[in-house]
Amino acid sequence: MDDEILIIVAIITLLIVVVVQLLYLMTLNHTIQAIRPEFRQIEPGQAWLGFIPLFHLIWPFIINPKVAASIKADLEDRGVTGLGEAGKQLGSIYPGLRFGGYIPGIGPLFSLGYLVVFIIWWSKLGQYKRQLMNLGTNSRPDLLDN
Repeated sequence: MDDEILIIVAIITLLIVVVVQLLYLMTLNHTIQAIRPEFRQIEPGQAWLGFIPLFHLIWPFIINPKVAASIKADLEDRGVTGLGEAGKQLGSIYPGLRFGGYIPGIGPLFSLGYLVVFIIWWSKLGQYKRQLMNLGTNSRPDLLDN
């Protein structure tokens, strides 16, 4: 009986992880799509590489800085200021915290940090996506008034 409950809990946990990963990758994909092509350092479809087992542990270190730089370049071209690093630090920190979760003894603290920073990064992606979409496909709105 206990083994059956453990298996059910494991299956439910796996389903939750897959659904969360799917929703996150959809946000990442849509955010990259909102960036005008000339500012993309990565193509939207490459977001889905995050579904590859084991590779998904390394992929955020590669894709997140490119997404942040693309967001920053596009928004700056549109005249948006005060972006800082456009989430680059957050996107670089959370994958490292995930690895820290495997350290015996203090791993749970890293895992908690990972969860918090990941949620903040995901939220920022959504904010940038909305901002990019609200600005539309035009470059430099101030130049269109001439």
